Formats: sequence, structure tokens, C-alpha cells
Amino acid sequence: MDPKVIFWTGAWLNMLLALGLACLGVQNARRGRYDVHRRMMLTASGLVLLFIAAYLLKLAFLGREQLELWEVSYVWVLRFHELCVFTMIAAGATAVTLAVRLGLSEGPQRGPDDPRADRIRLHRRAGMTAIVACLLGAVTSAYVLLGMYARL
Repeated sequence: MDPKVIFWTGAWLNMLLALGLACLGVQNARRGRYDVHRRMMLTASGLVLLFIAAYLLKLAFLGREQLELWEVSYVWVLRFHELCVFTMIAAGATAVTLAVRLGLSEGPQRGPDDPRADRIRLHRRAGMTAIVACLLGAVTSAYVLLGMYARL
């Protein structure tokens, strides 16, 4: 088995786990369980950081994929996947930064008249953007991974 395919299979599973944790985090926020929401989201973020570190090691030891050997459709889907991952990281970092700056560890406590309401909405939008990008990233990476398995 190709070590790169093993790496990307693990990365895909990592992304699915991060997506699942983020979805559980949203459910808990909607139920007012902000402590669980925070733990789930920070754990999902940690998985993303773990992937970034692993990817850098993969580049150092295994190198890049030979995209010139791939069918064009897989390369285009890979590029869209990379855009999804970039969006997920940027939106997730925005959501975490807003949560920290707003002191949302206990959740929004004052209701719609809270002076932080606009920034809380921005936190939610950034978080949901990260989750949708993660979902799209997981779907597109599954397609690319299937192409990798087909080339074995």
C-alpha cells in the first residue's frame, strides 16, 4: 500500500471526526450547553491543527502527489477541496477568535439586547461557514481518495 494513500485515508477520517465533533458542538450550543459546545469545538480545532502538523511532516518525508498522473477531474476536485479547507481554517479561526474576545466561554447570557449581539451573530456565521466548508471538504476529499485507490 502506498504510504501517501494511507496518510490521506487517515486525514479523511480525521476530517470526518472533526466534522462530527463540530456538529455535536452546534447541537450543544442550541441546547444551551455552552461548556460542551466549547470543548467539542476546541477538540475539532485541535484535530485540524494536528492535520496541519501531520501534513507538513508528510511533505517533508513523502513529498507531494504527482498530479500530472491524475485525471483532470480529480485535480479540479482537489483544487476545490483545497479551497474548502482554506475556508474552513479561516472561518474556524475567526469563530474561535471572536469567542475568546467576547468571553463566550459561558455563552451569550443577555439575550438579543446584548451589546455583543452583532459579534455573537458573526461568531455563529463564521462557525457555520467552517462547518459547511468542512462538510464540502470531506465529500470532495472522499472523491479524490477514491481516485487514489483506483490508481493503486
